[in-house]
Amino acid sequence: MSRWAVLLDLDNTLVLTDTIESLRRRPWSRCYRAFGLTKLPPGTAEFLAQAHRIATLGVVTMAPRPYAEKLLAHHGLSIPVLVAYHDIVRRKPNPDPILKAAAELEIDCRQCVYVGDKPDDLIAAASASAVPIGLSWDGSLIATEQASLAVAVCANWNEVIELIKRIIR
Repeated sequence: MSRWAVLLDLDNTLVLTDTIESLRRRPWSRCYRAFGLTKLPPGTAEFLAQAHRIATLGVVTMAPRPYAEKLLAHHGLSIPVLVAYHDIVRRKPNPDPILKAAAELEIDCRQCVYVGDKPDDLIAAASASAVPIGLSWDGSLIATEQASLAVAVCANWNEVIELIKRIIR
């Protein structure tokens, strides 16, 4: 059985952060103090536990690393690999962030599933030859042209993990 990775977008995929979006600028301390307004989508802990049993986990985000690290820590999420805004030159929709995460994990991109909530996430995953999965908590991603790049657009973590299990096996 070959090794797989499950790479996740951070904002509004792994953690619901709409409530602090307007604070995501200097001074960052205001944003960090508002992390209590963010929340994990229903079933996140269970999804991560199941995904961790079958793949290596990583986060690919266009947020700055300190923000991403602090947000993950705030929610008690320990993810082995994090690729953030300043870690690459060309950002999503360019495939470079996903390619970098795969390289850090020493896994071929074709053995990576990338889960994101925005059209740029799907473009980046497809361009990297990773398996793109859309996750649309509000259904808005389904209406985009880029949704066709995803193997599926899911509405919750249960759908995502079942799809990943089918892909990996």
